[in-house]
Amino acid sequence: MNTLPEYLETVLTGMRQVGPGESLARLQAAVEAHPEDPRLLLLLAGEYAQNREYDRAEGAYTAALLQAPDFAIARFQLGLLQFTSGRPSSALVTWVPLEILGRDHYLYLFKEGFAALAQDQFDEAIRCLEAGIRQNAENPPLNQDMQLMIQRIREARSETSSDGSDPSVEDPQADAHFLLSNYGKVQ
Repeated sequence: MNTLPEYLETVLTGMRQVGPGESLARLQAAVEAHPEDPRLLLLLAGEYAQNREYDRAEGAYTAALLQAPDFAIARFQLGLLQFTSGRPSSALVTWVPLEILGRDHYLYLFKEGFAALAQDQFDEAIRCLEAGIRQNAENPPLNQDMQLMIQRIREARSETSSDGSDPSVEDPQADAHFLLSNYGKVQ
């Protein structure tokens, strides 16, 4: 049984059949035609982010949350955009309402992973991200993004330790900036 409205099905099908520019135009038209649907704003935000229009993406995620404050995936994606844009404090504030999901929810676990990363607790970050991946059966593309983040953390740690220096003595922000800049490239 299909639970999506016909217009949303049409948009999703159309996005798979056209290039990024046309996809963006179709999403913008759909948002204008159905301004009450925060799912369209979520899709639009993702398309903006894909096109590296991060300010517009943030605006669309925010608009989706203004319509539906409990829209957990929009909240997580907004926080992720903030985190990867070098604003981890903003992301952590954005993610506070995800606490209500419970400790076993994948978005809660992902949020906890990024909170640990913000504190340079790399092992804990990896543990939380891996636990979130195991819990997430509903959003496989997000698992791929989190797996890339785990890979970036491990690469940054191995580069730090392979140059012979003690990672505990180095500037902890250097690893964080490396991770954030590289993660932004894979989205």
